[in-house]
Amino acid sequence: MDYMADIKKDNKVAEEWLLSYKERRRQYYIDRQSILGATCSPDVSSRCGVGNQTMTKGIQLTKLMQQEAWLETIEVVEESLSESKQLFLALRREAVYLQENGNAGRPPWVEYVQQRFASEIDQFVHDNTIKRWWRELVNQTVIVALKKKCLQ
Repeated sequence: MDYMADIKKDNKVAEEWLLSYKERRRQYYIDRQSILGATCSPDVSSRCGVGNQTMTKGIQLTKLMQQEAWLETIEVVEESLSESKQLFLALRREAVYLQENGNAGRPPWVEYVQQRFASEIDQFVHDNTIKRWWRELVNQTVIVALKKKCLQ
């Protein structure tokens, strides 16, 4: 078993949930309404028979419960953050839309967060601090996710 690869994978999943929380939360409620309000989901309607409807709905509800556990994980982490760290997370989420893939060296989000954070609180924060804060936030999210059994 490659523990380091598993840790890296868990960190990546936690990062994705941290960064896309709002979109995933919105999609969760859409999916929830669709699952609970319909007898068959549109993508499997052609295969739905009497037995398949129950099985399909059960699978969908299981996935929905997993999503709910992740949403709760992110909410627990966010609630534990200081105001400055909440600002940091909000700016980090904003930076997602400005990122360019494939850049070597300093990630583009670091400079964006650094500049915006400085303008918001009138204090410069070093690159290493920004990166450390992100690693700590991801690690904290992984720990909560493990406690909530979101990660195996």
